[in-house]
Amino acid sequence: QIGIVLKVKITNGDGLKLHPYVIEQARRQSREFSLGELHRLATQLLQMDHKLKTESRDPHLLLDLFVVDVCKK
Repeated sequence: QIGIVLKVKITNGDGLKLHPYVIEQARRQSREFSLGELHRLATQLLQMDHKLKTESRDPHLLLDLFVVDVCKK
């Protein structure tokens, strides 16, 4: 979801092969975040995914920490 919002923020939906409803929803959500914030969130999700696949980490804890960080905004 964050990846779609980030792509729509960058392209305004132009050239994306997504349903118009998905683009409009992502456009609306993208207004809540700066481009930098979306990049930071996408990076955090990639790091979390990497940790889940390579380390013995509690997935619920990682997700909780991510949600808390997002809600600090």
